Amino acid sequence: MFILLCILIFSFNSCTSIKNAVTGKKSENSDEFLIKKKNPLILPPDFDDLPEPTDEETSAEKDDINIEEIIGIYNDDENQQSSESSSSESTEQYVLDNISTD
Repeated sequence: MFILLCILIFSFNSCTSIKNAVTGKKSENSDEFLIKKKNPLILPPDFDDLPEPTDEETSAEKDDINIEEIIGIYNDDENQQSSESSSSESTEQYVLDNISTD
């Protein structure tokens, strides 16, 4: 009987949850849900010096203009190449015509 009583006391002492229930001890609250107070938000000192954001429409229009300029540049290059090739063809034709008539 003494041994059984010792085993029960030892097992109850080793289990903290049973020990806390028997002694009536409440669990300690942790700071898990504690909300820390922070300083209020303030504007930076040089806020007025910052540039204002541009509208997306304005930047989209600029992109369209840039694309049109690029397309225009490529079209001009193609026109120049076609005029050069046509002038070289006309030169060849002129030379061939002169050779065949001689």
